[in-house]
Amino acid sequence: MPDQPTVPSGLLRIRQTVRSLGAPGDVMSCGFWNEEQPGDVVDAAYPSYVAVWILRGGVILKDWTGTTHRLGAGDLFQRPPGRRHTSLVQPGPYGECWLEIGGSFAELVSRLGVIDLDRAVLRPGVDLALVRRVDQFHQSLGACAEHELPRYAVELQAILAELYAMDRTGVAADPHAALIDDACRVLRDESGGRAALDRLCRQHGLGFERFRKLFTARMRCAPAAYRNRCRLDRARELLLAGDLPVKDIADRLGWTSVPSFSLAFKAAVGLSPAHYRARRRGASG
Repeated sequence: MPDQPTVPSGLLRIRQTVRSLGAPGDVMSCGFWNEEQPGDVVDAAYPSYVAVWILRGGVILKDWTGTTHRLGAGDLFQRPPGRRHTSLVQPGPYGECWLEIGGSFAELVSRLGVIDLDRAVLRPGVDLALVRRVDQFHQSLGACAEHELPRYAVELQAILAELYAMDRTGVAADPHAALIDDACRVLRDESGGRAALDRLCRQHGLGFERFRKLFTARMRCAPAAYRNRCRLDRARELLLAGDLPVKDIADRLGWTSVPSFSLAFKAAVGLSPAHYRARRRGASG
């Protein structure tokens, strides 16, 4: 990674804030650490999720798969709930900040696609504006009233999302990211299908099976499952937007029959298309 900006020492002084969101284990914390106190973790696992952003110095990380990573300023390593790891701070000046959320909260944030619990290391680089944002978050989290905690939980997610975005645009960016983004757009289109994906794969010089594996790894579902999810989202919109018959919606979105559409819709939503339309319109009326 290229040379990183120098973080002012004042931002790296040791401090932390821990707040509970209510239920046992639903913790939210943020803090900064430096070389003045040892911060090694040896073959340990924790119930919460922690993102450790290295701002100065280095760390040797052995992740839960047994892979060893030599990390420096600008790198970030994750401690997913329940996964054993070792992290050893290297001699010399050191600084980090971290963000922590409880395990159940982390699973929810992961399902939303904000974080990827299967990745050990990200490389967002050091961004002083974001470091100061984390510092401000730390100060505000410690001072906020209990009823404000949900808003700070959203801000913590936003910071994590920003770190992930910086990772994607950095030197370690996914070379297939553009392909996956294009494929998502094709699959969201009502007319998108296998033929459109085949054309896209040819444009990127990939066979379909290779594309399918890349897509599944990135999106955590196969292209067909993603397309069905998008079709069901569009079906909800069409059911509420007008009086288009269920058969016409099924035809428009590419289902082979009304029964197959209704079964898929009920499995995802819990109601048949007709009952969904009636209930939602009744609730809004």
